[in-house]
Amino acid sequence: MKKRLLVLAVMAMAASLATADVVSKNVVGYYTVKLNTPGYSMIGINFNSIGGTGIPLQDLFLPSSLYPGEDYEDFDNCDQMIFWDNDSQGFTRFYYVNIGEGPFWYDEGGNPATNKVSPGTAFWFYRPSTNGQEYAKIAGQVDERETIERTFLEGYSMFAKGFPIETLIGQGLAGYPGEGYEDFDNCDRIIVWDNESKAYFTYFYVDLGEGSKWYDESGNLVSKNFLVGMGAWYLNQGTNALEWSENNPL
Repeated sequence: MKKRLLVLAVMAMAASLATADVVSKNVVGYYTVKLNTPGYSMIGINFNSIGGTGIPLQDLFLPSSLYPGEDYEDFDNCDQMIFWDNDSQGFTRFYYVNIGEGPFWYDEGGNPATNKVSPGTAFWFYRPSTNGQEYAKIAGQVDERETIERTFLEGYSMFAKGFPIETLIGQGLAGYPGEGYEDFDNCDRIIVWDNESKAYFTYFYVDLGEGSKWYDESGNLVSKNFLVGMGAWYLNQGTNALEWSENNPL
């Protein structure tokens, strides 16, 4: 029975990946995301180590798919990851550089990064030139936890789906609602960055007379999916933290 459930989970995840902005699919191994070269791409992590302990930053990407800088003077000419700290409301940047011991990820102080990345994390990936591959391969392994718990504090949070299954944007998230069409500026928002068009698309949590629901910029109910590999911003405009328990659908 357990083996059959694992097979069903693999099939479900494969079907999801096939429709996402993801080029290849692996359950344990690497999945491939398309980048803007040069420029910024937002990437969401939907996989993790089985035990939910997170993937070390140094192991997140397949090294052959990265573009390293050479030496300390080359920090501006290498692949970079930029993470948003939801607590301090500020960015932290990491650089992929070879300073004599082979390419590694380094923090802004020039120290090897020791951070781990959890499922549901999103970050900016910056490639400053057209050098290197157009794709990056990210480690993928299905998380076996029943739920992933997260907290969105007041202000901006960067996030992704914790599990590799597509659902409608905003599904399962019930935050601080606006009241009526005039209140689109005074409600929670999900702001999705589209890597292809290099543009933001915003979704609003508003009550237009049928209860609080997610609407797009034209005032239509959300019809777009939160794709595997996609990252986004959540703007919590309420005064309380928003708790989100994301259930494992596999």
